[in-house]
Amino acid sequence: RIGREAELRIIQYEIERLSNTPFLLSKIEHIAERIVNAGYDVLSFDYEPKTKEVLNRHIEVKAVPAKDYRFFMSRNEINTATKLRERYFLYLLPVIRNNTFDINGLEIISDPLVNILGNKQAWFSETENYSFKKI
Repeated sequence: RIGREAELRIIQYEIERLSNTPFLLSKIEHIAERIVNAGYDVLSFDYEPKTKEVLNRHIEVKAVPAKDYRFFMSRNEINTATKLRERYFLYLLPVIRNNTFDINGLEIISDPLVNILGNKQAWFSETENYSFKKI
């Protein structure tokens, strides 16, 4: 439930972020509502006014503890981030309590393979789970 609430808060954030480009607002999609294995939760956009280019922004939303921003990524999310690279964004939204979020503490990270997995000075990673199957 908290994950869905965080996704809805990020959709609201994206609507505010893109308020100067009203033609994009109706195109923001809550992908996780339709496609559970898309590898991201929200489709939003970036607009380059000089070239009038619209770029996709694939957003994976993580509701995280404010003290350490700890989160988990699935294999599917990692694979999607690998394919989309700089068009894949993690939105780390701190939870204050129940369904209340600290939007000012929101951390937005593009290309998490480089900026998280490749940044050992700022992020600690560990293998949390193993998967097994009979051969």
